Amino acid sequence: MHILLKFGLTFWIALQIVFLTADATAEEQGGIKVLASIRPLALLAKDIGQEMVEVESLLPASASPHHYSLKVSDKRKLQNADLVVWVGPQMEGFMESLVRNKPHLPMNLDGEVSHNHSHHHDELLHLWLSLPDVIFFAEKLTKELIILRPEFEASLVTNMAEVKAKFEAMDKRVLDGFGQLSSTKYIAYHDGFDGFVDHNKLEQMAALTDVPEERIGSKSLLKIKESGRNCLCLMAEEGEKEAAARYSKVLGLPLFLVDSLASSDKINTYSEFYWAVSKSFRACFESGKVE
Repeated sequence: MHILLKFGLTFWIALQIVFLTADATAEEQGGIKVLASIRPLALLAKDIGQEMVEVESLLPASASPHHYSLKVSDKRKLQNADLVVWVGPQMEGFMESLVRNKPHLPMNLDGEVSHNHSHHHDELLHLWLSLPDVIFFAEKLTKELIILRPEFEASLVTNMAEVKAKFEAMDKRVLDGFGQLSSTKYIAYHDGFDGFVDHNKLEQMAALTDVPEERIGSKSLLKIKESGRNCLCLMAEEGEKEAAARYSKVLGLPLFLVDSLASSDKINTYSEFYWAVSKSFRACFESGKVE
């Protein structure tokens, strides 16, 4: 009896040491360090990983991925990340060489996107605004996180299932809402909403520029003004407000702004971000200005 008690006590102590060691190791490891190029992708990574990930955004919320120059602190973030998520070299060309030797996951990997849209994948740059592509990417991201930390698999799979169900319900709600409108014609200040517009079957009649800060010629502007007679508004990104306001007056169209990079600190999940984008477009289409 004495021997059994002694053995039982020894086994209990050994078991506690194992548990304490495991806890210490997990605490020492912390969450998976995910670095996202833009905040919408950071929100998505957090939705899936929750407490299992430590997520940072590389670009400041107000910065354009088209024209960003990396700082020394940015390169340090890249070095420290366990996984880098980004849109792809067509959008963030400055990152291509830097992630080559890092675990990384671009949204557009060799043209591999959801294909739930009418455009060819190479034509869509702003994939984080296309909900089918976001769901497709989220599933790939979940697999990458599991590879990095297999012990999180059950929780990550559960989170992904919940995220997908929420996104699909929101997608139906947004599509149904746009389907009830008599017109979805608008002009874009810069051609930066393709993912959202394509999936939701909105009617972008023209774009003043292909990329931000591009000069707009008077002939092009006159042509756009003619083609925009039946448009409801001019849509621009938050950071383009000052420049777009001038063209809003020239075109005779009200200006509506879209927070396409989730710069608002009131936005804490990808669902909140996507819903805010949809509300901005609805505000335009419900303004009722048609000449």
